Amino acid sequence: MEFTTTMLPRMNFLFAATIGAAALPWLTSCGVTGDAPQRVSFRISPTGWLAETLAKRDAPPSEPDAALPALVLVHGIDGSGRDMARLARALRADGRTVHVIDLKPSDGSAPLEELSAQLAGFVETRLADDTPFDLAGYSMGGLVARHYLQERGGHARVRRFVSISSPHNGTLVAWLRAKPGARQMRAGSAFLRRLAEPESIARLPPTTSFMTVTDLVIVPFTSSALPDARNIRLFGWGHFTGIIQPHAVRRIVRECNRD
Repeated sequence: MEFTTTMLPRMNFLFAATIGAAALPWLTSCGVTGDAPQRVSFRISPTGWLAETLAKRDAPPSEPDAALPALVLVHGIDGSGRDMARLARALRADGRTVHVIDLKPSDGSAPLEELSAQLAGFVETRLADDTPFDLAGYSMGGLVARHYLQERGGHARVRRFVSISSPHNGTLVAWLRAKPGARQMRAGSAFLRRLAEPESIARLPPTTSFMTVTDLVIVPFTSSALPDARNIRLFGWGHFTGIIQPHAVRRIVRECNRD
């Protein structure tokens, strides 16, 4: 495709929308504390809108391939299943059956163990008993998925795990938030130490972890690396690269489809 200057406004809009979607949920959920006795909290979550809008431009879903295992997607903090719309559509266009969970609450007020229990219940209701499936988690969703795999027996059913920009070794940004689930994403938290114990992490199925080099939410971005995993670097517009930008979405779909 030939580049022309008429493409610049569209590129600038997408760039600004992606950066805003990455930053606003974290910054606005911190709230504003002043002299007033009450804490004022703002909630802006443009990610789902952006993902759904862009997904409408992508290839439509194809007939599900019964030979391929189903795949469960887990969204991140301050998000919902809508955030995964573009990745889900790309997977469905490739013949995958995709189930997307809505974690509630997703603002960090619930411990990640509680969200892991929600994921376990979701799997029980959506997938037939003992049916193998693949699992992919984005941002906080990668930690929720790991707890399900390592501490709730999920490894017995999951064929492959794909993590997208998740703070496996903590993130400095988590220090901006005081809610229980956010505190668990700080480096050295009891939650992260437990998941890193050898007997626990050994339960992970074949795993790929994507790290976004330009990530300003997972700081440092190398925190997304996991031992004994395929650790792959993504380059793009920030934290949401893996669920928004086409080149990254295609790369993740290929990884989800690995034998």
